[in-house]
Amino acid sequence: MSNRALFILVLVLALLVALVALRQRSENTAPLAEDSAPIPGELAFPELDVNAITRVEISSGEEQAAVERGPEGWVVASHYNYPADFNKLADLLRAFTDLKVSQVVPDGIGYLDEFGLAEADDPMRLTLVETDKSYNLLVGEIKSSSGSSPMGFSGFGFGRYARIGDGPVLLLDNALNALNANSESWLDKELLSVQASSIVEVRLAGEEQAKDILRMPSSGQYEMENLAEDEELDTSAASRLAGALSNLRFSRIESPKSNNDWTTGDEVRTIEFMDHEGFVYRTVCGPVDTADSTCLLSLSVRFEETPAPTRETVMATLIQQENEQADAYEQRLEQALNQRIEEHTKQMAERQERAVDLNGRFAPWTFRITSWNGEPLRLSRADLVKTIETTPDEEEE
Repeated sequence: MSNRALFILVLVLALLVALVALRQRSENTAPLAEDSAPIPGELAFPELDVNAITRVEISSGEEQAAVERGPEGWVVASHYNYPADFNKLADLLRAFTDLKVSQVVPDGIGYLDEFGLAEADDPMRLTLVETDKSYNLLVGEIKSSSGSSPMGFSGFGFGRYARIGDGPVLLLDNALNALNANSESWLDKELLSVQASSIVEVRLAGEEQAKDILRMPSSGQYEMENLAEDEELDTSAASRLAGALSNLRFSRIESPKSNNDWTTGDEVRTIEFMDHEGFVYRTVCGPVDTADSTCLLSLSVRFEETPAPTRETVMATLIQQENEQADAYEQRLEQALNQRIEEHTKQMAERQERAVDLNGRFAPWTFRITSWNGEPLRLSRADLVKTIETTPDEEEE
C-alpha cells in the first residue's frame, strides 16, 4: 500500500471516530432534554394522584394559603385549622388531574417576563404535596383565545402560561381561575341553611323557659306569647327572625382562644331557634361594629327529643288515613305503634348524634358576620311587638 493510500485511510478513520464521538455527545445532551420535557397534548402531571395529596400551598407576593388534609377532613392551616371549602378544593384538584400541555414555548425561559413568570412579576406558586413527593408549578399570565401572544409566540387556543419546576415555559389548556392565594377564600363560610318553614319556635331570651316565644303553628301564622291587650305582632319582623338561619354565612373567623367578654351586655342578643325535628340552634350575636359593618356571632346546637308516639296519636293518624272496620284497628294499631316507637327511638339517636357533630363544628368558634346577616339575630321583643293604635271613638267605648 502506498503512503498516500495509507494517509487517506488514516484520515477516514479519524473522521469516523470524530463523527461517532459527536453523535454520542449529542445523544447525551439535547435529545435527553427533549425527551424529559412535557409533550403537547399529554397530561402535565401524569403521575399525580389527587387521593394521595395531603397539602396544597398557594402563594403570590405576600399572600399565602395552605390547605391541609386533617384527621376529620381538609382544613385551612392559617385560620386555626377551620374546615376548608371542600367543593372548591375538589374542583381545583380535578382540574390538575385533567390538566394538559397545549404547547411548549421555544426559548421561553429567556423571556420569562413576557409570560408573567419572572420574579419581578410575583407569579403565583403552587405546591401539591403527596406523602413522599411534591409537585411545584409557577403560574403566569392567562392567554385568552383571542388575545395576542407574548414575544410573537404563535400559540393557539387559551389557557395559562406556567413552568413545572425548573422546566420550560408551557401553555396549559386550563386558565386555572380557581387558584387564589387569599387564605380566607378557602374557608367553608356557609354555617346554616335552615329554612323559615322548618322553624316551629323561637325563644327570644335563649332559654327553654323563655317568657317571649314566637311560634309557627300548623296554620302558618306566627303567634307571639304574652302579648298585652294593646300589643300586636309585627309579622314582617317575625318573618325576618324566622328566616335568620336560612342563609347564614360568616365573613371572617376569630381565634378560638379569644375571650368571650363580648357575649354579655345590653346590646348582645341571645336567641334559640327550634326546628320541626327538635334541633335547637342557639345564637349569641354582639353589637354591630360600625368600622366594617360586622358583628360577632357564637353558634351552638343541641337536640331536644320530641314526644314519643302514643296509642292516641297513632290511632288518630290511622283513622285519618283510612276508614276501616274497628275490629281491625287493634292489631294494626299495635303493629303501627311498635314500628313508630322503633323508628322514633332510632331517629332520636341519629338526631342526637347529628346535633353533637354540628355543635362540635360551631361551638368552639366565634364568627364575624355581616350586619345584614346579623340584623334579624339582634331583634328583640320591642322589634317584634307594636302597640295597637286606637281611635278616639274606640277609647270612649
